[in-house]
Amino acid sequence: MKEESENIEQNKDEFKPDRNSFLDEKIDLLENQIHHINTKLHAPDKKSWLSKNFSLILSIVALTTSIAFSIYGIRKEKLKEKAQTEKANELSKSEKIHKIQELTLNLTQLVEKNTKLAAENPNVDVNLLSVMHNYQRLIYINEIMELIEGFTVEFPPDIYALIGINLRNDGQFEKALEFFQRELQSARSTTSRVVAYRDLGQVFGIRNSPVFNADSANYYRRLSILSSDQIYGEQRFLFKGYSYQLWALDEFYLGNPLFAMRLIDSARAQYLNLSENNTAKNHNLRMLGQILSFENRKDLNKVFVNLAGEWVTSRGAATNAKVHFYQNANGWMCSLEVYELDKMVYNLMGTMVSISDSHMTFSLQGMKKIFIYGNPSNDRTSSSASFIVTKSNKNDNVLYVTLNEMNNEGLKFTISKK
Repeated sequence: MKEESENIEQNKDEFKPDRNSFLDEKIDLLENQIHHINTKLHAPDKKSWLSKNFSLILSIVALTTSIAFSIYGIRKEKLKEKAQTEKANELSKSEKIHKIQELTLNLTQLVEKNTKLAAENPNVDVNLLSVMHNYQRLIYINEIMELIEGFTVEFPPDIYALIGINLRNDGQFEKALEFFQRELQSARSTTSRVVAYRDLGQVFGIRNSPVFNADSANYYRRLSILSSDQIYGEQRFLFKGYSYQLWALDEFYLGNPLFAMRLIDSARAQYLNLSENNTAKNHNLRMLGQILSFENRKDLNKVFVNLAGEWVTSRGAATNAKVHFYQNANGWMCSLEVYELDKMVYNLMGTMVSISDSHMTFSLQGMKKIFIYGNPSNDRTSSSASFIVTKSNKNDNVLYVTLNEMNNEGLKFTISKK
C-alpha cells in the first residue's frame, strides 16, 4: 500500500510543468516586444530623412537643371549651325544658277559677236576666227555641263535644249539625247513640250549614229504635230507648220523626196492659215520656197564642191576648149578658150549671173577671131556671149556647156575636170 502511494507521487512529479522553462519563454516574449517597440521608436521618419539629405537633394536638382540647359543650348546651337549651312547652300545654289544663266547667255551671243567681228574686219582670217569661236563655244558648254551635273535644281528647258543642240552638232549624240530628255522632263508648257518632241525626233533620226531609231524618231515627230493642236491662237499654226517643215528637211536628207514633199505641203497649209498681218506668214512661206529651190538644184549644187579648176574637152572632140572656173569676192567667175586648128578663136571671161534648178548661166565678154568668107583671119573683134553650164546626171565630173554668141548659132560641147 505504501509502495503504491509512492508511485503515484512519482508520476505526478513527471507530469508537473518545468517552472524555469516557462519563465524563459515569458522573458523571451517580453524581450521581443521590447525590441519591436525600440525599433519603432528609433526608426527615422520622412521628415528627418529629408532634413538630413536636403543639401544632397539641392545638388541633384541643380545638376539636373544644368544638364537640361546644356542639352537645350547644344541643340539650339546645332539648329543654328544647320540653318547657317542651309543658308550657305542656298547661296551657293543661287550663285550656280546665276553662273549657268550667264554662261548660256554668252553662248547665245557668241555667234552674233563673231559675225559682227568678221563684218567689221574684212581682212580678218576667217579660219582663225572659226577656230576661236569653236574654242570659246566648247569652254562655255563644258562649264555649263559641269555646273549642271549632280545639281538637283530643275532648269528651264531652253538651257537643256541649247546644250543638246551643241552636243548634237559636235557628234556627241548619246550625251545630246540625255539633255533632250531632260528638256522634255522640265517642259511645263505645251509649246516647250512641242519643241522638246522636235529635238528628240531629230536626234533619234540621225542615221549612222549610236542613237538612231526610226520608230522613236517618227513617234516624237508625230507627238510634236499632235501636241501643237493644244496651243492657243495663231501660234498653233506656226508650231505645227514648223514641225512639218523640220520633218520634211530630215526626209529630204534621208533620200525620201516624195514623203518630204507631202510634209512640205502640210507645212504650207498651216502657214496659209495665218492672218495676212502676221509677219511670220510670208517669212515661213519663203523658207519653204528656199527648201524646195535647194532640193530641186541639189544635184547641181554638188557641182560647186568640185567646180573650181580647169575643165577641158576630150581629145578628138569636134570642139577643142578649155574652161577655168574660180571664185572672187563677187561670186563665181569663168574664162573660156576655144581653139580651131591650134589657133585660139575665142578668149572670153565673165561672171555667173543666174542659177536655176538645172543649170548655171555666165555672161562672158572678150575677143574672137574674125572669119572672112568662112576663112579665119588674124583680125579680132570684141564678143559677148552667154555660157550655159548643165550638170551630167551620171557623172559629177562632166558638164554640158552651150556658148550662145549674139546673132550666131550656139556652140555645144562637153567638158570634164582635168
